[in-house]
Amino acid sequence: MGGSIDARAGNGAGVASAICGIVALGVSWIPFVDYTSLVLGALAIILGVLGIRRANAGLGARKAFAIVGMVCGIAGFAVAAIVLLLIYTLITTITVAGA
Repeated sequence: MGGSIDARAGNGAGVASAICGIVALGVSWIPFVDYTSLVLGALAIILGVLGIRRANAGLGARKAFAIVGMVCGIAGFAVAAIVLLLIYTLITTITVAGA
């Protein structure tokens, strides 16, 4: 069995991507905490790409985890960016109107 790939080999990058992506999506809706979602979303995207490449190369299973993580990471990053943009717009509008 020297050099053979274990069929049960995991895909740590894919699982980490799924965890980061799901947390990023959950935290992205909370104002002023969603900064962490930007970081976790970016990590989920990067780890998702690595996990998909690893699964395609046959070095690990769990390609679905990598895909789910990447999709949730993209969604979490986008929602966090939109929420931050809305907060910034609201604050600048209040500041300009109050002056």
